[in-house]
Amino acid sequence: IKQRLQRILLRCIRKSGIRKPIDTDSSSHLTWLLFVAMAYLYNFISIPLRIAFPIWKKGETNIWLWMIIDYLCDVLYVIDTCFVQTRIKYLENGLWVTAFRLTAKKYLHSLRFLFDCLSLVPLDLFYFLFGFQAIFRLPRLLKLQSLTDFFRYCDRWVQSFFASVRLVRILALLLYVILSVHVYACIYFVFSNYERRNGVDNGWVYKIESQPRMSAYSYSFYYCFKIASTIGNIPSPETGLEYVFVIIGYLFALFIFALLIGQIRDVFQSMNQRRSEYQNKVEQVMQYLKKFE
Repeated sequence: IKQRLQRILLRCIRKSGIRKPIDTDSSSHLTWLLFVAMAYLYNFISIPLRIAFPIWKKGETNIWLWMIIDYLCDVLYVIDTCFVQTRIKYLENGLWVTAFRLTAKKYLHSLRFLFDCLSLVPLDLFYFLFGFQAIFRLPRLLKLQSLTDFFRYCDRWVQSFFASVRLVRILALLLYVILSVHVYACIYFVFSNYERRNGVDNGWVYKIESQPRMSAYSYSFYYCFKIASTIGNIPSPETGLEYVFVIIGYLFALFIFALLIGQIRDVFQSMNQRRSEYQNKVEQVMQYLKKFE
């Protein structure tokens, strides 16, 4: 199936005549990565949100709005898979490989191509059987490398113009933390509803009846952010499921703190390294000038 898909894709690209190699350091490539990364961020935020919070998908107007944005993002996914990734040049033995046949072959035989294809699996067809359910769009989250590629090339671009090369990495890490807390909040709301339907009524379960429905997400995000940041002052878990959820949150918090400390250490280490390199150059210049005294 994979080989047949590769042949069909190559045939379509050849007929389109789009074969010009793409330079990964060009501003146009970085701009395109920005659009694809924004499409992925939309999917990463909206899909868990619509699965966990039914209020975000009620009403015919909202459904059509979701579908329009969904399929616009799908178009970006298809263009990136068919006409961009197949033309990215690469280094081999110190030389740039720009031939379309070779660049396409490298991409089509990579693991990324497999994930890109899986991210485009049209499970949306199940809409005709089960209605508009965001869970059928979960494969769109497999295109994670589009987001990591954007930050990687953006970091390279910043490095070529500015000295603070770690800034992009810190911002990327903060974004990953926010996205992780977002997913964690959606899972919390699902668990909370599950326990409420099973007759559990304690401080850990979100009280839908006592608060406005629109505040469900904000409360869930706030609660999970307190767990992930180990701020404390949260309702104590009472059931086994609640204990498992909170323990996973604390483990996630330890992992995040380790990453933040590592990134901050790298920032200061990079600053000290640049300072020592500058001092060495100054000393070399001074020693050279002493020869003319």
